[in-house]
Amino acid sequence: MILVFYRLLCVFIAAIIIWNMFKSDKNQEKIVYSFLIIPLLLRVFLVK
Repeated sequence: MILVFYRLLCVFIAAIIIWNMFKSDKNQEKIVYSFLIIPLLLRVFLVK
């Protein structure tokens, strides 16, 4: 149950970061957002 909640929370945070990445106009912010999203996606797919 806790693992499901944790994965849903990671998906929610990743979705917010992806939304902000597409909304951003600056390329530097997009690079930072892409570095932030990688660990979250790895946790969702249980790789890390």
